Amino acid sequence: MEEKKQNTTIDVNILLSYKEQFERQALFGRNRKERIEMLMQRRSAKKWPAHKKQRMVRRHLAAQQQTSSAQKMIDNINLQLFDVEAKQ
Repeated sequence: MEEKKQNTTIDVNILLSYKEQFERQALFGRNRKERIEMLMQRRSAKKWPAHKKQRMVRRHLAAQQQTSSAQKMIDNINLQLFDVEAKQ
């Protein structure tokens, strides 16, 4: 019984560290996405060459995907943490 409780404590600690890591990734992605949107809304952005506009759109999409995938992982970890707490 003691060993099982220790394993769940380790699992919870691992899940919490993963959750913290994905929260940092989500925050970084959100900040990057907002910065790119701000740059693209400038008046000078209309004068950018086509290749620069395409690069900024790709970066925006990558930041958006990073944010959404990190948020999905956070939701999954929260669900797993809820299941662990329910079992105890």
